[in-house]
Amino acid sequence: MNKLFLYLFLFGEIVSFLLNEYISFSTYFYKKSGKATLPEFARKYIDESTEKKSDEYYKARFVFSQVRGFCLFIFSLLLVFLGYYTWLYNLLEINNLYIQSVLFLVLLSVPGELVDIPFSLYGEFVIEKKFGFSNTSFKLWISDLVKNTLIEIIMSLLLYGVLVFILMKLQSAWWYVAGTFLVIFSLLLTVVYPIWIAPLFNKFVPLEEGSLRCKLEKLLSEEGFSLKKVFVVDESKRSNHSNAYCSGFGRNKRIVLYDSLIKTLDEDEIVAVFAHELGHAKKKHIIKRLLSSFALLFVVLYLASLLLGNNLMYTTFGFEYMNPVVGLFLVFLIFGSYPSFLSWIGNIFSRRDEREADMFAKEKLGSGEKLASALMKLQKQNLSNTQPSKVEVFFRYSHPTVYMRVEYLLED
Repeated sequence: MNKLFLYLFLFGEIVSFLLNEYISFSTYFYKKSGKATLPEFARKYIDESTEKKSDEYYKARFVFSQVRGFCLFIFSLLLVFLGYYTWLYNLLEINNLYIQSVLFLVLLSVPGELVDIPFSLYGEFVIEKKFGFSNTSFKLWISDLVKNTLIEIIMSLLLYGVLVFILMKLQSAWWYVAGTFLVIFSLLLTVVYPIWIAPLFNKFVPLEEGSLRCKLEKLLSEEGFSLKKVFVVDESKRSNHSNAYCSGFGRNKRIVLYDSLIKTLDEDEIVAVFAHELGHAKKKHIIKRLLSSFALLFVVLYLASLLLGNNLMYTTFGFEYMNPVVGLFLVFLIFGSYPSFLSWIGNIFSRRDEREADMFAKEKLGSGEKLASALMKLQKQNLSNTQPSKVEVFFRYSHPTVYMRVEYLLED
């Protein structure tokens, strides 16, 4: 049993990798079998050339993800068996245990991020360029990388600085104090990100006055919401993919439209997309997800606290002394892959919420036609894989597939 924690680590990593391979190949063989045929209602939007290009895009991304996933899997094992983590901890050894522990947590992810850079470059400048999605210049890519790195360093120093202090100053109480801090930190980040961080990467322009804004205001006011902050973001300077999202919290909540989305959809289709998002708010899906994720966070931290005093866990991975900060890292290293075994549970509830939001939009607008046409146009523009296997839908999809959604949106 001296190697118990090593076996638990290997079990999680290997089973998670094999499960992901099984899921990915289930869709690959499903599409290759010829059973993934285009539904009749989709032929109004998807012609033969688009369908062919979508399949080519899927295959390119599939091969890429397989190579990337395998390399990162092997690399994660090498970091453990070559003793990188103990080497890093000993390298940072100074008289101040607090500073040593903070720097240890900040620098843990550096090798993985460096190894992932070539894959990121290939994905952006080979695959995305080939299929006409990427508008990113190398200069802009480097600029984004530098900004992201600096922001991550600042955020990590702040986050880990407080967590290490809590771990070292408190004993049995650390887990619920740390959980409370992480909840507050995440809520503050939802306020800080749209105001100060996102504008470092993109230009956000208020949606101009006009018929679209009037339609959105009418839609929201009917449900007791006010339209204060709607922005158009210049995401097309990076990609031709389209999207819309909500960010922020409370008074700082804002709705953001990609400029490419406005070019792709007509006004009524954009309103339909908003009606879907409004459905999430009316059904309180976002609040429910936040509360459940926060509850899960406290459970995970409590379970982690039960292992921090286990000396075998430290010695198994080459650490001579018990440090609660190192212990918390080891818990997440050992069991970090296990949540992937249960992700399907959250996806079941998420798909249910998405259907509820779709049905809200359909009822609100008196028809699901505009939301259906918006989904089909976005699928065509993004070349999304709308025909995954049932296995992949079950394990990975937080939304029903586009064809599933369109089918029930068009039902009488």
